[in-house]
Amino acid sequence: MKKSINYTLAFIFGIHTCFAQKKAEQDTTFNQKVVLEREFNPIFRDATRLELYPKISEPAVQKSPIQYQFNKLEAKLPLQWKTLPPEKKMDSYDYSNQTGYVNLGFGLPANSYLNAGGVIFDDEINQLNYSVDHRSIKNDRSISQTNDKQSVYSADTKAQFNFNRPIGEYKMDASMSFSHANFNYFGTSNSVYIPIPTYPTTTQEQSNNVLNIQAHIQAPEGSDINYTAGIQYNYFDKKYGSDTQFHGGNEHHITIDGDAWKELTKSSKLGLHFALNNFIYTNDSTDILYSLLPEYKAKNSGHLTFAPHYDLTANTYKISLGINTQFSFYNYSKAYISPLISGIWEFSPKFFLLGNMGGGTQYNSFTESDNHTRYLNPAIRLNETFTPIDANFTIKSNLFPRLEFGLNGGYKSGDEYYFMSQMVHSVNSLFPIAMTNTKQYSVGIEAKYSLKDLGDISFKLTKYSYDLKAFSIPLNESAVAWNKPSLELSLDADFRITNKINAGLHYYIANDRYGLDEVSGTFVTKEMNPINLLNLNSRYTINKNWSAFAQFNNILFQNYDLWYGMPAQNFNFVVGAGFSY
Repeated sequence: MKKSINYTLAFIFGIHTCFAQKKAEQDTTFNQKVVLEREFNPIFRDATRLELYPKISEPAVQKSPIQYQFNKLEAKLPLQWKTLPPEKKMDSYDYSNQTGYVNLGFGLPANSYLNAGGVIFDDEINQLNYSVDHRSIKNDRSISQTNDKQSVYSADTKAQFNFNRPIGEYKMDASMSFSHANFNYFGTSNSVYIPIPTYPTTTQEQSNNVLNIQAHIQAPEGSDINYTAGIQYNYFDKKYGSDTQFHGGNEHHITIDGDAWKELTKSSKLGLHFALNNFIYTNDSTDILYSLLPEYKAKNSGHLTFAPHYDLTANTYKISLGINTQFSFYNYSKAYISPLISGIWEFSPKFFLLGNMGGGTQYNSFTESDNHTRYLNPAIRLNETFTPIDANFTIKSNLFPRLEFGLNGGYKSGDEYYFMSQMVHSVNSLFPIAMTNTKQYSVGIEAKYSLKDLGDISFKLTKYSYDLKAFSIPLNESAVAWNKPSLELSLDADFRITNKINAGLHYYIANDRYGLDEVSGTFVTKEMNPINLLNLNSRYTINKNWSAFAQFNNILFQNYDLWYGMPAQNFNFVVGAGFSY
């Protein structure tokens, strides 16, 4: 892969000195997460027994864990409104007889938002409900690096149906969803023309379609061996490949997975998680990217996961010990082994030590790349990323009334991690920069304070550092964790001002982010503006059926880039009304 990338860069720089172009674009979906971290946020309660303290999720290998992604600083604009479901959310009204809701909002610049859901039928045997979500934006943004102004468009729509019913003594649930997205790419540009991925022009829009169908079944209660099993089919289709003259690839992802466990004693059990993932691809063989970088062409693959674990519970601790084994086959054969350990220990009254040590393979499928790095060059299918160690430890306490406080630290290492950059001005889509022997360290504090009936406030501060080696593309600059902040702070608050008015606040800071720029055919690392984002939202319940809401994003009018040369939206808002029935 190193040789291919080196040849590509030499090719780019050679043509860079002879031709000229000025094009670029911008978009709106920024679905990222400023560092990898395992979801583990137990709820603390005053009690004398551990079973009333934080609960540990059943050990399970994530089907497709996301490495090095970003927090949702700016989700599919406008930011998703936390819709109040129709059932019993407000104290002053009884919503128990209502079966659906609709929220419709508009704002500037050209924001539109629709959220709806409801129950189609719900009897003693069958339950069927649906949800629809749509959001779009269109506006002009200025590219500070080149003084260009580009029109940016994005529209995302998703519909989903969920079905539940028993089959004999078994419980069965199924769902089907379909999503469609239109958006354009954007970023810095200059007068250079190169006959490789310059995708796209400002007049062309990429479109993606995703179909997901899945079903799960659960063993009858009281079975000697408890188990759940499921099957899932996910189809992903892209309109364009590396340029608008090439068709995008298709991805068929079939998953069969399940969990089984047997209680050995009242305090111990033996369990097993298994999964079989199959990826089948259709590529446009004429796409020029594949002749330059054949390693990025999507290849069929299969992956088998086998993860046994032993769980033990006592009055002051709960622990799960396991091992995660994974095998890859078809176009290549690999085997991976990583620990699967998690636990909680009450080492002093109201003081807890929580920890987990895991690892495994991330399947960088088309679907995952679109979810978390939408602007990645659409013809590229990243290789799998293996994480041998992903460890997090937290000391938490609920010593003080209504206050949870914690200190945490983490370590993560792995091979074939990818950091995203535009690489060259004339290429609007992002390009992966592969690293090996990547190590990440983190330390932080977190707190959550409950205001009783008035709401709650949560705070989190994390410091990150990286050790990066074996950079796959020779640069004049040292390897940096591009676009990843070294300091991250978040403050979230939800308030119930009156029995009819709810309000929320989200404040986020990310410092020390860097991007790659191209100066006279040479890559240069440049510091990006820090992110200083403040969002406010509120909802007013008019009566049992009607409500009004408003959300104001980036009210500090901060200018920052999602990636270097790809600016985020400035101040924007959406206002609307909701109806429950």
